[in-house]
Amino acid sequence: MLTTLATLAGLALAQQTDTTVPVRAGARLEVNNFGGEIAVKTWSKSAVRIAASHSSRDRITIDASDQVVRVKSESRRGPSQVVDYEITVPAAMALALSGVYTDISVEGSQGEITAETVQGTVNVSGGVGTVSLKSVQGDVTLEKARGRIDLSSVNETIKASQISGDVSAETVNGDISLVQIESANTEATTVNGDVTYDGIIKDGGRYRFSTHDGDLRVSIPEKSSVSVSVSTFNGDFSACFPVQLTGKTKHRLPRQRPGGGMTMRLATLAPLVIAAALPFARPAAAQGEFHWKGQLAAGKTIEIKGVNGDLDAVAGSGEVEVTAVKHAHRSDPDEVKIEVVQHEDGVTICAVYPSDGARENTCETGEHRATWKRTA
Repeated sequence: MLTTLATLAGLALAQQTDTTVPVRAGARLEVNNFGGEIAVKTWSKSAVRIAASHSSRDRITIDASDQVVRVKSESRRGPSQVVDYEITVPAAMALALSGVYTDISVEGSQGEITAETVQGTVNVSGGVGTVSLKSVQGDVTLEKARGRIDLSSVNETIKASQISGDVSAETVNGDISLVQIESANTEATTVNGDVTYDGIIKDGGRYRFSTHDGDLRVSIPEKSSVSVSVSTFNGDFSACFPVQLTGKTKHRLPRQRPGGGMTMRLATLAPLVIAAALPFARPAAAQGEFHWKGQLAAGKTIEIKGVNGDLDAVAGSGEVEVTAVKHAHRSDPDEVKIEVVQHEDGVTICAVYPSDGARENTCETGEHRATWKRTA
């Protein structure tokens, strides 16, 4: 009975606002929402329709002029708590959307977009000119945009696809994926995450990718003229083509190649001979070697996971051979087990470290941060 009464009381408090205002070309929409959702779609009319679901204690205010349409909510008892907006605008209208506990989505825009939230996702399809999307605790996703792109998160992932223009993507604890990118100036930075870039590389372009704890996977189209500078503290650089080393300093490997496809994941049509060093953290004590040899059909993949050391690969003939050398400083290398998992896509070989007590370490296939892949 109490639940039923509470439900009826909630329904009684629910209220709908639905208003349409005419706008001139070049006007901008500004929406601020403390909590809830802002969902924007487009149409061909020269008008803005604002539909909102909110409490009866809240009031939606719309201030429209020739230059801007401002939408916000007010409450008789402090700031509004939860308002869900569904807004329809002309496709070319510029958007400035913001919130705190707010999910933001835009579909079909052909104008400039600024979208910022603290705890919520930002999901945008479209955008022309300056497109700036930011969230602290939420994923940021953008597709089908062109112009100057600025994407930012703190604790979640960033994904962008079908983008044309300058791109800047930055997060702290999350992966960055940039796919189908046409850009002459791209920068992607994360601290704890992977960075993936797959797009057109333009002559004279600048492309900068960095991570503190993760993998960088960069694909360069065939016949591109590219100079690659690689800096790593505790990692390796691999390429699926011959590279000319133009210089080398500690932790920095500048390389240059005048054509062909380049990726941080080494790919070859020939079988591979792979050597992996698996160091612990102190001067060498005990050593142990692992050997595996087998056939790998064309198109299949061999994954090497959990490696904390160097990986070397050379083209061979016949079978794939993997040699791993375990060594430690003060720890016991026998505590690290090397497991082989054969599956329909190829072979996965893992260095399985002792469990930390919170979860059991296992050897699993698939893309993870400790994965190093080769395709036969």
